[in-house]
Formats: sequence, C-alpha cells, structure tokens
Amino acid sequence: MAKEKEEKKRIDVELNDKGAAFARLNKLKIAIKYYDKALTENPKNAKAWYNKGAAYMKMGKIEEAISFFDKSIEIKKKNHLAWNSKGNAYMLLGEYEKALECFKKALEIKKDFAPSLSSLGKVYLSLNEMAKAKETLLRAVEVDPENRMAWNNLGLYYHKKGEHEKALISFNKALEIDPHFQEAWYNKGFCYEAMGKSHLAAECFEKALLMPSRDEIKFNNQGVALVKLGKPLKAISYYEKALEINPQYGKAWFNRGKAFYKIGLIKKALESFEKATKYSPKNKSAWNNRGVCLKLLHRSEEALSCYDKAIEIKPDYPWAWYNKGLALASLGRYEEAAHCFKKVLEIDSDFEDSEKQLKDVLKKAEEKKKMGVERFSLSRKRGL
Repeated sequence: MAKEKEEKKRIDVELNDKGAAFARLNKLKIAIKYYDKALTENPKNAKAWYNKGAAYMKMGKIEEAISFFDKSIEIKKKNHLAWNSKGNAYMLLGEYEKALECFKKALEIKKDFAPSLSSLGKVYLSLNEMAKAKETLLRAVEVDPENRMAWNNLGLYYHKKGEHEKALISFNKALEIDPHFQEAWYNKGFCYEAMGKSHLAAECFEKALLMPSRDEIKFNNQGVALVKLGKPLKAISYYEKALEINPQYGKAWFNRGKAFYKIGLIKKALESFEKATKYSPKNKSAWNNRGVCLKLLHRSEEALSCYDKAIEIKPDYPWAWYNKGLALASLGRYEEAAHCFKKVLEIDSDFEDSEKQLKDVLKKAEEKKKMGVERFSLSRKRGL
C-alpha cells in the first residue's frame, strides 16, 4: 500500500514537472495537458492547479486562471504563491481592490514576500494611496535588493510624485540587476521625457525596442515606444502581436485605439476602445476616448453614456466633464453643457478651453431662450 502511494506521488510530480518544462518553453497547451493528467491522477494536487492557473494567465484567460488559483488555495490554504498570482490576475483586470486583498493575504502567509510587496505597492500607486505605496515599495527593495520589479515600481512612485532624479536612480537600479528589463527602459524613457530631455528619452525607447519580446506586456511596451518615436502605424503591429498572445489584454486594446486615433482611423480606434472598456472596465481614459470617437462619428447621444461611465470611475476627471459638455452642446443642450464646463473649472481653474466653451454655450442658451419667447409671442398673435 505504501509503495503504491509512493508510486502515485512520483507520477504526480513527474507529470507536473513535465508540464512546467513545457510552460518554460512557452508551449502552454502541451503544458496544460500534463497538468490535467496530473490532476486526473490526483485532483488534490495544489501545485498542478496553481501551474494550470499560471498557464491560463499567460494565455490571457484571466478569469479561468483565477478559478484555478482558487482551487489551489482551497486545497492548500497557506499558499502564498497562489494568492500572489491571483492578485496579479486581478491587476490585469483592473480590479485593484480585489488585487489588494490577495496581496495582503499572501503577506499574511509569508511576511515580507518581496513579489507581493512590490505588487501591493503598485496597487496602492494605482489607487493613488501614495504614502502606503512608498512605504510598501521601500520595504520591498529593503527585503530583496535584487528584485528588479520592486525597483521599477519604486521608480514609478517617484515619477508619479514628480521626483524624477530619484525615479531615474530606481530605474537604473532595476537595469543594473537586469540590463534586458524592457519595462524599466520604457519607464526611464518616460522619466526623461517628463524632464524635457527628449533625446535621452528616445535613446531609452530605442533600447526597449531591442529587447526580445516573448509576452504581451513586452510587445505592448514596444508599441508605446514606437509611438513615442513617431511611428504609430508600426506600433499597431506590436499591439496586435500582444493581442495574439492575450486577446483580453485591455491595455493593448487601449493603446491600439490611441494609435489608430493618431493616424485618423476613428472607426478602428472606436473598435479598440470598445474592447479596452470590455476588458479593463475601470479604465476611465478608455471610456473617455470611446466617447470622443463616438462624437466624431456623430453619435453624441451614445458618447454621453461613455463620459458618464468615466465620471463614475473618477468624479473629478476634467476631460470627461469637458467632452461631455461638448457632446451636450452639439445636441443643443446648452444649459446642461454649461453645467459640465463649470464643473471642469471647479476641478481645474486653469482649463482655458473650458472657460471659452462656457461663455459660448451660455450665449447660445440665452439666444435659444430668446428665440423660444419670440416664437411663443408670434404663435399667440396668430391665435395658435
């Protein structure tokens, strides 16, 4: 009996290991077959469920991946790796609150687990909880000074704070650890761009393009770099490579939409923004841009619901209020448009275009009212 049990365990491990070997070669469908065989042998194999989830995540099947991580956690409660990967999956879906809980759970199980600290810091950054982001990311680089992603995310924190010199130090640290770290080259380029050093930014984007791409994030980043270098058409092909790997990658759909918009293909841009809002429903800019495209295609009523969605996500988002105002004005709803432009100026008093639009719609609202009074007076004279 003991020998039989030992043999069964050996087969489980062997099948799982074979699957992992194929996964490393990016042969994910073959890897999944081995994980399924391992799970047929032993449905309580937590590692096989975890690995299957990781493979599905690489294939862009995020919701299925989450269900497999849940299976792994159900079997092995204190599974910090599964909680961490589940958090990363929720981040890809833009569900930051759920991601936050997953990373916290991983850290309850394994205190100071650097990958979870790094990702948790990035979630705090996305939620604009800057003090928590800084504290968490500094802790991540302290416990694991060789964690390239922790340094990269710390750089993103400093960049967002406008502390560009500190951001550069962090990105350079990430690149010391891994000179082929495409994301850090890309972020370093953005940092130089914010500092007005466009020639140095271009050098970083060129470096990012030289890095080999094997996953959707790298292809997406290469697309962004190409746009920065003034090559939006070429960028689209990279976004499409990213989407071949992960058809549910909202960020690539969003960037593809921006590139099509840049070259004037509005219908194509709209298609991409529709996909972006489907797969990243919390992306306020995707909803706003979807609305802009709809208005340009003379579909202002539909555009309004997109702006409302963007405002629901971020009530103090000036561009959504501004564009909503433009859409309402195009429909002759001047008083409602005036309310939107006033809202913009409450949020950003230096938004000059909104001030001009406000004056214009108030004038048109007055003219419309006057015209209505004149028509009413004329109809009374005619006994109508």
